[in-house]
Amino acid sequence: MVALLIGCEDIDWTWWQGTGQRRPPSQRRVVGRAAPFTAARTGPSVPADLNPSSTRPPGPEAAPQEAGSGFFQLLLLNEPASAAAPSNIRQINLRQGRAWEVGQLVEALYAPAGPGGSEQRYFLVYESPQVWSAAADMAVQLDVPAVAAESVAPPAGPGAAFEHAVGRFYSLLRSAARTPEQTGELVDSLNRLSVSRALDEPSRWAAAMTAGHVCANWRNDSEAARRFYLLATQRA
Repeated sequence: MVALLIGCEDIDWTWWQGTGQRRPPSQRRVVGRAAPFTAARTGPSVPADLNPSSTRPPGPEAAPQEAGSGFFQLLLLNEPASAAAPSNIRQINLRQGRAWEVGQLVEALYAPAGPGGSEQRYFLVYESPQVWSAAADMAVQLDVPAVAAESVAPPAGPGAAFEHAVGRFYSLLRSAARTPEQTGELVDSLNRLSVSRALDEPSRWAAAMTAGHVCANWRNDSEAARRFYLLATQRA
């Protein structure tokens, strides 16, 4: 579903350091909570006590950081890559999800040192190789299309239901007129997924974290967000 991109042309791999575009100009910023064990970004919308330091996102250990590499970049693309990437940059060609949408959710789950980019080319920069590796693996799992129709019933299987909930998140992320009923339905779906024994642990963790993000940022419900973040500590 997702492929690592390799090319042959020269490219400036520090391009992200000079870009000032962090999201499409027409989109209102959705501030994500600072992921546990990662330094919080300036001005998170979630109170600091909602960020349990013991929560550790599931994910494989990455190779040790190369001397002098400094940062690790995750590049989400809806366009072809133009060159082979250095070892501290992972490119992911998204087949179904939009780069900006997937980037927003990955950013909410694994707080980067710096995010930004455009609709079709979104980057997240990490200081920790472990968080970078886990975020890249999760981005592959989150590569699903937006689901716009509320009337479409979620599939019965747990994996398909998780993808459906992620697709609803993407659709509501774009909506300037999302309603409490819509966000409440999404939280209910994510809540069921977060406790489903039929779903793998990384997906259950992501469901709990996403529910917390929606409660904190879209529903202004810090108490519900706290409960979901604490639930995520049990999934880590």
